[in-house]
Amino acid sequence: MYLSAGDSFAFSIKDMVHYPREKIKEILVNQASAALGREISVGELKGNLYRSVYLYDVQVSRGKTLASGVFLKAKRIELQFSLFRTIISRGNILPYIRVVKIVEPEILVERTGLNVWLGIDFAALSSGNSTTAAVPKIELPSDLKVSIINGRGTYLDRWGWKEFGKIDKPFVEPFHDLNLNAATGKDGVLKYQAEVK
Repeated sequence: MYLSAGDSFAFSIKDMVHYPREKIKEILVNQASAALGREISVGELKGNLYRSVYLYDVQVSRGKTLASGVFLKAKRIELQFSLFRTIISRGNILPYIRVVKIVEPEILVERTGLNVWLGIDFAALSSGNSTTAAVPKIELPSDLKVSIINGRGTYLDRWGWKEFGKIDKPFVEPFHDLNLNAATGKDGVLKYQAEVK
């Protein structure tokens, strides 16, 4: 969902702080849900809207809808974006997000294929060619930074690891104190460092 052409002409940086936050939340949730192919719910949106917003009580579905379960639940997610580019693109927010901070999430890390984690084909993030037709192809901005702070949850591997000997599948293991920092380079490849206990 995007702002209408009429809205875009009347929509200025000065007006951004007065633009209904519920409308901004609706636009952002609809765009993110479409990009991920998953239902997303957000309890509340706060922030100055000039360059950052805070999303509270965020849930992302395990499958297409939340009825399938939840794969990520976060107390708070902070987004930093380019307001100017969002406005001139008539409300297209996602391509202009530069920083994503996910605070204290509960995550179901599920591996269902060779490169498929959380329903996303990570091989396709750099090559643009998905090995699984059922998962979305996500184009990442070249200067995106993503961090997870104090995450916890469950690792569920339905694929198995032949490289490390026979591991019964599904393999289930809880984790906590997950801290991750990831960034994309000019080539669009996502690189990350993570610590988990």
